[in-house]
Amino acid sequence: MSVNWKNILPTVFGALSAIGGVAAQGKIAALNSAAQTAVKAAVTKADDGIDHLVSAYNSWDEKNPVAAEAITGTIGVLNGLGLSVPSVDTVQIHVKAAIADLVGILVPVSSATTSTVSTPVPAASSAETATTTPAS
Repeated sequence: MSVNWKNILPTVFGALSAIGGVAAQGKIAALNSAAQTAVKAAVTKADDGIDHLVSAYNSWDEKNPVAAEAITGTIGVLNGLGLSVPSVDTVQIHVKAAIADLVGILVPVSSATTSTVSTPVPAASSAETATTTPAS
């Protein structure tokens, strides 16, 4: 009895691809969660943490106290969970995303203060306002 590999392999590769996708999604979720936790802890730890958070959001600088602490913290959380730590560049991507998320939650949007524009109502003409006197 011979096995027709052409019929079996697509099913096997499809199943392996699905399993690999689930595994990658779980790792990404763990990395996102670690970065979120590390950024929150970094904001709490740093003096003027909210100001440094906004500064890191407006202009990325890995030497920013919140950013530096968040990168170190993310790596520490991942190590603590026994997960392999990706490159620092990958950690930075997740920390930047976590900073953007946290800024969106904690910092009020300054452009939200919109001025109300009133549309002037044209004055009624004298012909429209003149009243007609009833004929007697």
